[in-house]
Amino acid sequence: MKINQISNFQVFHTYEESNCPYFKDFRVSRAEIFLYEENVLFDVYSLLLPEGFRRIKNFFYNNSCMSCNECKPLRVDIKNFIPNKSLKRILKKNTDIKIEVKKSEINFNNFFLYQKYIREIHKRRLKPSDLISEFDCIHSGYPFILEMNYYLEGRLVGVGVVDETADALSSVYFYYDPDERKRQLGFFSIMKEIELAKEMNKQYLYLGYYIENVTKMSYKNKFKPYEIFNGEKWEKYY
Repeated sequence: MKINQISNFQVFHTYEESNCPYFKDFRVSRAEIFLYEENVLFDVYSLLLPEGFRRIKNFFYNNSCMSCNECKPLRVDIKNFIPNKSLKRILKKNTDIKIEVKKSEINFNNFFLYQKYIREIHKRRLKPSDLISEFDCIHSGYPFILEMNYYLEGRLVGVGVVDETADALSSVYFYYDPDERKRQLGFFSIMKEIELAKEMNKQYLYLGYYIENVTKMSYKNKFKPYEIFNGEKWEKYY
């Protein structure tokens, strides 16, 4: 495993168990977690992302559950991606949306939109401190975070956060105005992230974990061709 190349910069390594957030049948989620120094994060990320790892702040984690293998990392083949008819309709529906790409930052407009999204879409009522902590985790912790702000007639309606690595972009999070549900901005944002990756001459867009039998995670297979990591190698699907 390529992680051996950067073990000298490893600060912390552990395993953490918790209730599985995807299956409500008392499964236990087990994650392998590494912490690295900030000055090597770009190189670390570029090596760990193809090995199935995700990032939170300067922690990298990989699901290593003992009795379940449902969560599989998925990445989109940028060069060969072609939107299907459904995705093309979504693109056409949102031609009036303008997008600004910039370095990620903490600001009130984005925070208020995130708060509205969490309350109305996910039905979660968090304490202000917890909400701020979650928001901060999305927007900070890595020097190469890009923020894609989506505007409709000058009004912020969506925010996408992506990480840049040597040959890829990794989709971190997308939140949007619940009043614009009909626009299907989640699908729209992924296509725009694919466009950005292509403009930056990247090979892949990583979409996090794919779970075939969980609706909120299985939608990622619409972006073909894509590849799924089986723990040892990436398998392509057309």
